[in-house]
Amino acid sequence: MTAALRLDDVAHCVEHGDRHRRTLAPLSRSFMPGRVHVIAGASGSGKSTLLSILSLSVRATRGS
Repeated sequence: MTAALRLDDVAHCVEHGDRHRRTLAPLSRSFMPGRVHVIAGASGSGKSTLLSILSLSVRATRGS
């Protein structure tokens, strides 16, 4: 079965002046159609950033 959505080495980083903050560590994942996927993790682990990237509200700074 072909993945409905696939992330390859996707990451996100924001800049604050001369400092960089990683908001999503590099991630590779396939999402299969008809399956339920859970995104869970501790506060600050990048859940909202991942959902923003998946919904195309935010552009990943790395990967495809």
